[in-house]
Amino acid sequence: MRTIMIVLANLSVAILLAGCTRPVQQAASTGSVTGDVIYTVQTDLPDDALVTVQLHDVTAGAGDSTLVNQQQLATNGNPPPYAFGVPFPPAGIDQSHAYGLMAFIQDAAGHIIFRSDAVVPVLTQGNSMAGIEVPVMPVDRNPGVSTEQEQALASGLIGELWEVVSLNGDPPAADTTITAQFGEDGALSGSDGCNSYSATYAVDGAAITIQPGASTAMACPEPAMTQATDYMAALAAATRYAIDGGMLTLADAGGATLLTYRVVEQSLAGASWEAILFNDGAAVVSATGVQITVAFSADGQLSGFGGCNEYAATYTTGAANAIQIDPLVATQKACTEPANVMEQESQYFVALQSAMVYQAQGELLEMQNGNGQIAVQFQRTRGQGASPAAAPPIDPDIYNKMPATTVFAPGQCSVILDAPAPAYTSNTLGGQSSGEIAAGIYAVGVAADYDSSLWYGLNDLGATSYINSTSVTATEGDCSTGAK
Repeated sequence: MRTIMIVLANLSVAILLAGCTRPVQQAASTGSVTGDVIYTVQTDLPDDALVTVQLHDVTAGAGDSTLVNQQQLATNGNPPPYAFGVPFPPAGIDQSHAYGLMAFIQDAAGHIIFRSDAVVPVLTQGNSMAGIEVPVMPVDRNPGVSTEQEQALASGLIGELWEVVSLNGDPPAADTTITAQFGEDGALSGSDGCNSYSATYAVDGAAITIQPGASTAMACPEPAMTQATDYMAALAAATRYAIDGGMLTLADAGGATLLTYRVVEQSLAGASWEAILFNDGAAVVSATGVQITVAFSADGQLSGFGGCNEYAATYTTGAANAIQIDPLVATQKACTEPANVMEQESQYFVALQSAMVYQAQGELLEMQNGNGQIAVQFQRTRGQGASPAAAPPIDPDIYNKMPATTVFAPGQCSVILDAPAPAYTSNTLGGQSSGEIAAGIYAVGVAADYDSSLWYGLNDLGATSYINSTSVTATEGDCSTGAK
């Protein structure tokens, strides 16, 4: 072991292509990208640590990159810098594409202990192929995450929403969507085209084992029911996985492709969004009194209305739906109505800039801060003359109170009541009911774990809109839950 310390320039935490530009180097008949892997912290690096440097085609974005080549280096207990030379075929480099380097360091057990926080641009678009510095940062490893799950995270399996494009060689049935999302904790969840399902998985290199678990029990017309059965059977039969160019394939022991998925793009651009919730620094509250909006353009610009002032900023997005919003520039009007408009606007501006990850699904856009809390939640802006916006799909009171809350997009989850059910407000959960909800089918905005029970918050029913899951006859759609 050696204690090592090296002082370097600051590393940008953006996960987009960023950094300085350099003159393009002349391509040789056999090319290589050369440079050093470096880091800034003082630590004891294991003598048998292994450095991996990867060259990616990142034209489609860091979260949808294609591996061109990689090089592995033994540290042999030596301190940084670690010199590398990743070879590439010059004829295979498209000058209209973007390329970048990423690196990570593993210990002998395969744990990733350092990794890149940003892609370093190389080769094309004015960037160099020599003298490249690739900074890596320490990874705060979760003791509950296995080596295998870390391998899955490094491969790109985790952090994406995958949609099936081929099942046993055939496209999904019309009007069905089959999805999968792999968690860092070994949990797998999604929709089989009819019901929501859960499973567990484990990986070892390119090997994968999937153990199907529970699913909802909604009956669907054919061919959706048969397709769902075939899909779960395909998951259980999968033994190998591969990711290439934003496509995930699962194959059986004989090498036959069972499933092909694509990454579901979660685009911010092309829509205007209206704030319905935001974090005021103490709790998540509803936006009231005025319409607060934001619109994202594809060139990294955003603009909107804070309730009194127009504002604008630049933003960047990266892998795993990371987002960084730069300081806002706003007009300097002073408004007196409604009474709290200036305070609300100021709190909204702070909340928006605190966003670090986002998820856009259907009519809902949710941004979370570094603590995993809602920063701002938006819904798509309705056109002029449209009916007033529906009630927010989550009551701020219940969100702030519950230790495990799941927010559903409009139309994502519904519950069926065959008989009237006791109804509660967010302040009477687990106690005396505050009313009754009639039998019927209701859209769900939120599911929350509280008092050893699962509770559903129903949309558009006012404050007395929470029911215990024991009152529910069945669910429809994707009602799978998780911690907030």
